[in-house]
Amino acid sequence: MEINEPDGLKQLFNNLKTYAEMRIRLAKLKAVNILTIGVSKLVLSLVMVIIVLLFAAFTGIATALFLGEHYNSLSLGFLIVSGLYLLMGILLALFGKALIRSLIVNKLIKELLESKKV
Repeated sequence: MEINEPDGLKQLFNNLKTYAEMRIRLAKLKAVNILTIGVSKLVLSLVMVIIVLLFAAFTGIATALFLGEHYNSLSLGFLIVSGLYLLMGILLALFGKALIRSLIVNKLIKELLESKKV
């Protein structure tokens, strides 16, 4: 069985077209995979942040109530705790930008390099 040259070229063209379509489909699937992994990690991070914030809030309230009982003044207990939060906020504003920025950049670089392995 001999293949004519025009039929062979047509078959080659069809194979190339199929190959290109499959490569495009594979690229789309890889992009969707990377996107879903990123979104799931983002949602997980947000849930963890919410849990940590709730923990900090309840711990702050409990500490304020404890200090309020100790000093016989609930308002003084809450004032002390809010002062501690203010101090932590000032320290974070002064020294935390570089630390947080480097942590985020390192995390993003690590995630991007891992996603290239997919």
